[in-house]
Amino acid sequence: MSKNFLLLSKFVITHSAKSKCKLAIFNKVAWNGDAGLNDRLSMSQRLVQKQALRDYQADAVDLAAVITDQVSKLGAHSTNKAAQIFGSVGQSTQTSQVSAVDLPSTSISRTRRKVKIRTLFNLYTDELLAQAFRLFTMLIDIFIAIAKSVAGVVSAHKILVLLLALSAAYNTWYGYRDGLAWYDERNAGKFMARIGVRPDPTVTRAVYLSDIEELVSPTVMSTVGINSTVSNDTDVAWNTCHGTFRDMLVSSELEATTIAKGSGRRSEARLQRTRHSLARYRHDLLVALRVINRVEEEVVHAEWEDWVLEEERKCKKVETMLQERIKNGKAPKQDESDGLGDGFAEYCLSCKSEARQILSSK
Repeated sequence: MSKNFLLLSKFVITHSAKSKCKLAIFNKVAWNGDAGLNDRLSMSQRLVQKQALRDYQADAVDLAAVITDQVSKLGAHSTNKAAQIFGSVGQSTQTSQVSAVDLPSTSISRTRRKVKIRTLFNLYTDELLAQAFRLFTMLIDIFIAIAKSVAGVVSAHKILVLLLALSAAYNTWYGYRDGLAWYDERNAGKFMARIGVRPDPTVTRAVYLSDIEELVSPTVMSTVGINSTVSNDTDVAWNTCHGTFRDMLVSSELEATTIAKGSGRRSEARLQRTRHSLARYRHDLLVALRVINRVEEEVVHAEWEDWVLEEERKCKKVETMLQERIKNGKAPKQDESDGLGDGFAEYCLSCKSEARQILSSK
């Protein structure tokens, strides 16, 4: 867009007081066409104008620094020397002719800043980065302001009160949830108790033998007066004395009885308690028996391994002795097999095989 605008500068020197004047540099971007007012400028034109005024401002600051240095070089009698060079203000009618000798030397090594040609893409990129940095600094300022306000309000007592309130809310919620679960479980337990389902308060392990039921089977108790048709049937009728006693015997729970009350209930409870205690005692005995069997098995296995390894070492020792006798010529070569026999060779071979299996399994 370099052909669509012009850069204008105005240098204004104003006499403000005796021996004192003011320098002002005005910069402006003049656009071609109708885009004279700022409200009619597009986004691209605004970016171009902003960058142009920024570069122009840098030149103006540089020029002001040079002029300030030149004025300071005029010395203490700068007013008289300036009037001598430029003439009196408002009275000179001729153009001042200034020689290079009369001008003070410049003490600033001034290097003019070159204006680079920029593309719209660079301008938009710089603007986005600037806006992002401005937003980031604004967020940091907001965070610092919030932290300062919180630090000014919060104290140790308020923190403790806040922690106490959070703890109370946490415990209230979990207490309500656990209490509700306990209440639902309690109602479920009451409902199950009303329909006759109750938990067993004791947790035991018992072993029952199915042979006991066969002792009271119809075939065994046929001598009591049961007819042959019942003795040959596997399902005993419920309305017989034998069938009632068999159901009572098979039942594993104290309350699951077929007789509602009376001496039959007491005898059934006594029978069940006795069988349950015996079943627990049988379970303990079986557990102890399995432990003893396991210990005995480990003892025998360990002794077997030691014995096999010892026999294998003896076979090696005997073979070494025979080889030494053969080398020394004390025994003929055929004595190795004839003297000890094939049975010893087979025995040592089996011992070596068992020893290899034991060593590989470890």
